[in-house]
Amino acid sequence: MEIMDMRRKTPRPDKKDSGMKPYWISISPLHSPSPLNLGIGVTALSEDDARTIVSALFGDEIVMLQVEPIQDMTTVDQKHVAPNMEPNWLLRGVWYPAGYRQISS
Repeated sequence: MEIMDMRRKTPRPDKKDSGMKPYWISISPLHSPSPLNLGIGVTALSEDDARTIVSALFGDEIVMLQVEPIQDMTTVDQKHVAPNMEPNWLLRGVWYPAGYRQISS
């Protein structure tokens, strides 16, 4: 489990670090307007786990171009992504866009 340091807005591991990391996945733009066109935020155990979570939720609907670990959550788009993400991005699953978190543990 991680504890949020509100001054830095980044996770700080406690004694029982879960090993979860936030990732940003860039995708090939969809043909219709969608918040997914900005990318997908996901918390996972590894890059492979992040890809597995996204594939399980979206299947062939999206093409993943790049998976990058997020070192500091203040680097996500503060005008579009931050206001439209799940409030607890430390849980395993998709946190951007909100409403797609279906996988846990």
